[in-house]
Amino acid sequence: MVLTPLVAVATLAAGLRIGASPALRAAIVYGAPPAAGHRGLAWQIVTIVDDRGVREAIELAHVSVYARARGSESRWEGSTNADGVAEVWLDLPGVVVGDSVQIEVRTAGEASPLAVGLASWPEELHRGRSAPPAFVRSSRQDGDLVMDVAVYGGRLAPGFASSLWVRVTDKSTGAPFVGARIDADPEPGLAVQPDHVTTNSTGSAELAANAEIHVVALGLRASAGSGPARKSGVWFGAIPVAPGASFVAMPLTLAPREAHAFDVLVPTVLRRVYAEVDDGEGRAFATSLPVEHSRAALTVPPLEPGKYWLVTAGDPRGAESLEGAALARPFLVADPAVDRTSLGFSLTHSPQPHFSRFVVLDGVPAKRRADGSRHRRGLAIALGALGVAAALETLLVLRAVVRSKRLLALSDVIDEDSGAIEPPVNALSVGIGLLVALLGFALLAALLSWRAA
Repeated sequence: MVLTPLVAVATLAAGLRIGASPALRAAIVYGAPPAAGHRGLAWQIVTIVDDRGVREAIELAHVSVYARARGSESRWEGSTNADGVAEVWLDLPGVVVGDSVQIEVRTAGEASPLAVGLASWPEELHRGRSAPPAFVRSSRQDGDLVMDVAVYGGRLAPGFASSLWVRVTDKSTGAPFVGARIDADPEPGLAVQPDHVTTNSTGSAELAANAEIHVVALGLRASAGSGPARKSGVWFGAIPVAPGASFVAMPLTLAPREAHAFDVLVPTVLRRVYAEVDDGEGRAFATSLPVEHSRAALTVPPLEPGKYWLVTAGDPRGAESLEGAALARPFLVADPAVDRTSLGFSLTHSPQPHFSRFVVLDGVPAKRRADGSRHRRGLAIALGALGVAAALETLLVLRAVVRSKRLLALSDVIDEDSGAIEPPVNALSVGIGLLVALLGFALLAALLSWRAA
């Protein structure tokens, strides 16, 4: 009667171990809407190992991605980096948001796919634009000449000179002011070249600003005319800085339908940097760049005419929040090129889209479902052991009752005191004993079923 529960618990443990969910490798596919006029999808694959709900990114030397949509098929072969990330280009001409895209991700040495299924598009997918204005917030702005300041990329990359655009307007009319002189008075830690500029026909001018520390401020003075007709204005404010941001000497315009190569300068110890090109509709291109000697080589593929953003980040999903070291640099693909100063201010202060992404396919649930037979087999062994143990314990208790009755009958024959041979047994005590034993087994079965649910 003592040995039966012990064997039952040991069998229960063995069944639980057999049915336990093992660590498995899977893939998660992150999607973004396709760019306008582009012929495919620039999506991100993340390979992970899932161990009882704890997910960890893993590097895989060989990954194959198959995609089918609109009667065409695309295949990508490559590897994932130490972050478990691969930027995948799926050449699917004409694909649009909502199309049925069949995805399959495989790796060598894995019998089942890391992820397989139809792409799951969000019901409402659009690229909401950030709320204007995109000007630098000022702590002082007054005078007859009103100045607005915009930083190329939204923030400065420390240690690198970047464009800072100033627009001057007449306070009384709101019209751009041509020929105004702007004198720069930077605070310590910010270098500005040149120290003065003159606004062009659109009332804008360009300065080169280099943040030597992470907290910098700038003062500007605008003046025009002389005597009673003289006008002036003052602007002062803190210039936003992105600590650890990469620097790209990005021109404002690129020739259409041509590839362009750039150097990405990385001032930190990052081993890789993530870069992508987006337009107002979606993602046109993305890549993960290895960093060697604080430098990475970026090649932007041919693009159709339009407005784009080059986003660099140290995080695979840094573009979604544009926080930390992530920067989005606007540029125009056009021919012929237009005036740099006018275009620079127009590009810099205009609102940019949110570079959001969504989970297209998560391979973990499907892999867990495929592992369901193993789980059911282990659960059947554990519950079966409890059932057999409960039945056996019941038989042992009844056998003990029968034995007790036989001893009582024997006591009458040998004329001995029955109390000295065996305590009296009645139906109530037997029932209580059986119920207690069965209740213990039922409790174990209930606990097992709850954990398996």
